Amino acid sequence: MKFSEYRDRVYGCWLGKCICGSIGAPLEGCKQLFNYKFDPEFWKISLPNDDLELQVLWLNVIEKLGLDLDADDFAEAFVAAVPYNPGEYAYFKRNFRRGIHPPTSGTYNNYYYHQGMGCCIRAEIWACLCAGDPQLAARVCQLDGQIDHSAESIYSEMFIAALEAAAFVEQDLEKLLDIAIGVIPADSKLARLVADTRRWCSMFDDIRYIRDEILRHYGHPDCTNMFENIGITIMSLLGSNMNLERATMFALNSGFDTDCTCGIAGAIVGIIKGAKQLQHEFGVKDTGYTANFELNRPSDRIEQLADDIARLSSEVERQWKRKLVLEDVPPEIANFRLPVRVRTCTFTVKYDGEPVIFPGGVAYCELTIRNHTDKPLSGPLVLTAPDTLSIDCPKQLTIGAHCQKTVNVIVRHQTPQAIADKQLIHVQFADCGYTFGFAAAVPWKVYGPYWENFYTIPQMELNSGSYGRFIQQGKFPNMSSAIRNYHLNLRAGLDVVGLNEEALAKSYCGRENTVIYATNDLIPVDSAFGYQGPAIFYLAMEFTTPVDLPVTFSVGHSCPFVLWIDGVEKVRSEDETWLTPENINLDRVNLPAGKHRAVFKVVRQGRSVDLCLIVRAPSRRGERGDAHATQLTFLNE
Repeated sequence: MKFSEYRDRVYGCWLGKCICGSIGAPLEGCKQLFNYKFDPEFWKISLPNDDLELQVLWLNVIEKLGLDLDADDFAEAFVAAVPYNPGEYAYFKRNFRRGIHPPTSGTYNNYYYHQGMGCCIRAEIWACLCAGDPQLAARVCQLDGQIDHSAESIYSEMFIAALEAAAFVEQDLEKLLDIAIGVIPADSKLARLVADTRRWCSMFDDIRYIRDEILRHYGHPDCTNMFENIGITIMSLLGSNMNLERATMFALNSGFDTDCTCGIAGAIVGIIKGAKQLQHEFGVKDTGYTANFELNRPSDRIEQLADDIARLSSEVERQWKRKLVLEDVPPEIANFRLPVRVRTCTFTVKYDGEPVIFPGGVAYCELTIRNHTDKPLSGPLVLTAPDTLSIDCPKQLTIGAHCQKTVNVIVRHQTPQAIADKQLIHVQFADCGYTFGFAAAVPWKVYGPYWENFYTIPQMELNSGSYGRFIQQGKFPNMSSAIRNYHLNLRAGLDVVGLNEEALAKSYCGRENTVIYATNDLIPVDSAFGYQGPAIFYLAMEFTTPVDLPVTFSVGHSCPFVLWIDGVEKVRSEDETWLTPENINLDRVNLPAGKHRAVFKVVRQGRSVDLCLIVRAPSRRGERGDAHATQLTFLNE
């Protein structure tokens, strides 16, 4: 392929990504059908979008470090630069700040968002660098995908990156889908989604019906879940016959994560057609791009961004052995060189189970050190940590040239009465440093269970007749139902009071309690007792803040609850609902430095209770307040 054609397709990719993504941005999160008709004025919309700006951030990383990259490089850049924290981004950033590195940073505690669209929206830069080599694109994109997502979502980025990389040399969409499906596990849920969507598109012409089938089989309450959105994207491409206007409108009118679906569809059509054809056939203009944070690029023109990426093509061909060889490459591109990274050692950590340590507990992990030099490395292995931790590990290491060594590390928490949210450990070997850590298991005191009978009958004389005469039908459709519920069931609700709630909300109430430990944000309420049946429980957790801290509390719940903070009722909900991490976001409050107390009253009506509490506070200047706090210390007194 001639460089001029390659560059035109790269430019087409980013025109489609930027402009179509901006068209979808105003409706992001609207999970409904629309009926927008295309208007040429849509091409003029230009809005900031994480789908684009994170890839520009990755370009900055590559230009600074070169092509010898690892997932930590992207994680560090993300945490340092990105101010916003929706969904999986917040979980990743909190994990990384606690010393939990990729891939664990993308999976630990990230139970709701780990299959979000935030992964595959970052595929275009890898597709453009790995043009014509879908296997290479699928391999390298995992470096960024794993920082904040889990397997299936990473597969989605592999799938999109491979499809787009192949689109530089193959323009038949059905063949492209075949190529892309080949880079992900055949037994994955994503592979089934792709196969089903293609089948539905071959059977039906009405995209509304196809959309219904996608949601019926792969739908999720989260508007950013990647299964429904990848299905919508494929449907939009197949249904549009690669017409940019139609593909964008199909994706837009289908709702859900519309900036992502429109942007990916636009990028794919843009690669296949190239910038010149997009501009001639559809009247697309270079609107430029905007960002939510400073990216320090030489220009905000989309064409300049495409040129900056295309400039790396010869280096990728040399260093990553890309299969596609470009011809007629301008000398300034052929002679361009990225920085060459010289590494002595790199480090990785593998946890024994979750990356969590309990107050006064012991945690285990494996530390692997790789020697990247041509000579053996020998010297002291020094691990330093706060006084609250003691560490057992080898004190001296020798690692052969281009070899690695794994050592066992035992970490003991020394102060069971309190534990900080992040437990950081610094490693030093051969003049190389690395920091890893553990999250804290959070202690909750649980009081209960408490419940009521449906009715209380008087103490009657024995042999005086059936007690059924004292039972009222109440809400039940007949007396048989009322009596059998009296026999077989119990009653719980927020009106049931088990102890002095005002006293408990303010301080320890002196009643017997059970302590449970939350190893992630989900509080394991049901593990506190063997009791089965409806009940209310009270849960109390105390923590300290080192400084005055503006915070927001987010509650995830499936059951009715009340939450008190420092003795003040903050929220009460009678709803039984599907658990999300943010069923309720409270207004911001200012917590003074010192000790604080959170108390829940929760109602279990069914088999289980789903409950979580997230404390949000920025960790650096310029970060938004929706970041997950890492500044807390949890008390276990």
